[in-house]
Amino acid sequence: MITTKWRKIFLLFICSFRYTESADYDFDTGNLENLGTNINRQVQESLRPLNNLGATINQRVNKELEPLNNLGVTITQRVNKDLEPVRQLPSKLDNLGYTISQQVYEGLRPVREMQSRMRIKFGTEGTTIATFQDNRHFIIRNSVMYTCEGQISQENGSCSGNLKKVTFNNDKDFCYANVNAIINNYYCIGNGNVNTGYVNGKIYCSSNDGSKTLLIPEQEYKKLCGTVANMVTYKYFTSLKLGDHDSGVHCTGNEPRIVCTMTENRQNIGTNIIQVNGGSYISTIN
Repeated sequence: MITTKWRKIFLLFICSFRYTESADYDFDTGNLENLGTNINRQVQESLRPLNNLGATINQRVNKELEPLNNLGVTITQRVNKDLEPVRQLPSKLDNLGYTISQQVYEGLRPVREMQSRMRIKFGTEGTTIATFQDNRHFIIRNSVMYTCEGQISQENGSCSGNLKKVTFNNDKDFCYANVNAIINNYYCIGNGNVNTGYVNGKIYCSSNDGSKTLLIPEQEYKKLCGTVANMVTYKYFTSLKLGDHDSGVHCTGNEPRIVCTMTENRQNIGTNIIQVNGGSYISTIN
């Protein structure tokens, strides 16, 4: 039998063991709780760089995409630069048309100047006074020459008496004719329109109205008319502006009263020159 003394010692030992076990258990439980905290802290520390990962990725992506952000602008600028010549093309074409028009206009200036001279010489759209070397005066209207049975006004080209259409009765009268053509070194002369022709080696010369014409070799014409018709002065009265004219034509006044003057040297040329080397040729000279 265990005595009361040993029973007390045994109970004390048991209590001491349980206290120790209980203390050890509480210590381990505390370590486990700290372990969770430590692990959580370590995990948080390990995950800290990931907290800004989204912003970092966004910044990196934006940086990488930055050239693409200006790509549209760059492409637009390049396209605009490449298309600039195309945009300018209509303007250049407009200018090209204007340039060609101006060049053609300037190229035709001699033609317009000749037309102005013909208007003066033939009294077209007006009245012309023709004064020859021997001081004979004629009035010319629409290519037809007239003599004035009275006084010719130097102010407006009118006649104080009757106008009479010129008729050429002899060869020398034709020296005053305003219309002539040279065909194969022959003069075809008339007062008004003349028809010239070269058929089977023969030259023809006639007028539209049936009036007389003169067909004369060039050298004989110059000998016949040299002292009469080499120089002719024309004074032209019109209500219409003359237009382009060369330096040999002088005009004064304004619409509706314009006066133009010029001098013609007939020594070297006829009104029209036609050279025929063979075959047939028929022409009307106004």
